[in-house]
Amino acid sequence: MKVQVDEVCKVSGGYFGPLMAWFVLLGGGLAMMAGFAYSPGAIRDAGPVWPGGMTFTPAGDRPTLVVALHPRCTCSVATVRELSRLLSAAVVQPHIEILLYRPNHVAEGWDRAAFDEELRRIPRVTVRGDVEGRQARAFGMLTSGDVALFTSDGHLRFRGGVTSARGHEGESDGGRRLRRALSEGHSAPGAIPVFGCPLESGD
Repeated sequence: MKVQVDEVCKVSGGYFGPLMAWFVLLGGGLAMMAGFAYSPGAIRDAGPVWPGGMTFTPAGDRPTLVVALHPRCTCSVATVRELSRLLSAAVVQPHIEILLYRPNHVAEGWDRAAFDEELRRIPRVTVRGDVEGRQARAFGMLTSGDVALFTSDGHLRFRGGVTSARGHEGESDGGRRLRRALSEGHSAPGAIPVFGCPLESGD
């Protein structure tokens, strides 16, 4: 009987070390993934009013929502879905300008995105191809998912992201502040972190 116990102990001990090592590696990997998911992208202050020299202007009869998106960033899908959810319940419906990043010299259809159909379902949307992200940079937008809300006369009322992490859908501080800015017309103080890919990545 003692031999059997010893054999069982040897088998258990033989697997215990590798098993613990696997758990440590798994825990480290999950921690890295979590850290990446909650790591915000770059954002630059572009001032409190609509930038000059743009090829389009604020809608004169309603607020304008400017959104920078990278068509190949999976985080962009979450941003589009959150905007769709927020705007479906908004009392004030803005005009929406989507700046869809596109590098120079790419094949036709490069900027076809997984969220094309969802974008088409949102009312009052204009999608603009943004070559090398130049128009987005004029708004200080460097990260996919950056959102700016302007009044009809071009004053900034909200700036930042509407997701709580990269690729995450659901309630977020940015979403709540954008909803208040639309319904009450008040400015949201400071920029909300944007969780997404750099616009000039994944070319």
